[in-house]
Amino acid sequence: MQIQKKTAGAPPLTHFNVQRLSIRTRKEAEAALRSVEPCEESIPIMAPKLLFYVVKIHRVRAPMANILKQEALGMGAEAAVSQWSVDCSKPHTDVVLAGTFKHFSRLIAKMRQQGAGRKTSEGKSEYFSLAEEIEAAIKN
Repeated sequence: MQIQKKTAGAPPLTHFNVQRLSIRTRKEAEAALRSVEPCEESIPIMAPKLLFYVVKIHRVRAPMANILKQEALGMGAEAAVSQWSVDCSKPHTDVVLAGTFKHFSRLIAKMRQQGAGRKTSEGKSEYFSLAEEIEAAIKN
């Protein structure tokens, strides 16, 4: 059996002039959004989703890296860790995190919550410090 393509009445090909945008700041994100004339109230909601970041964190304890990865993946961000961190056969790993400003904001809050649940002051400060350093990295 042979299927014939319908050509009669097909819409003409159009050129959409697709272009890649480079958005590095919230101000640039808001300008890009305003260029398509959305409802002004939606701009603060959409702008954080247009800012994408990739950061590398060095020498994270393997159990902490596993929590970081789990939280990142759970919210739709990405986290790459050493293959040895899963079973903690190596004590530390570097971590590459990627996501939107919105992802990072949520991840920072989650890491602070992890710190709040720790019994020792050392455990608390480790998670809080990580959250602070990630926040500083994406604000620069």
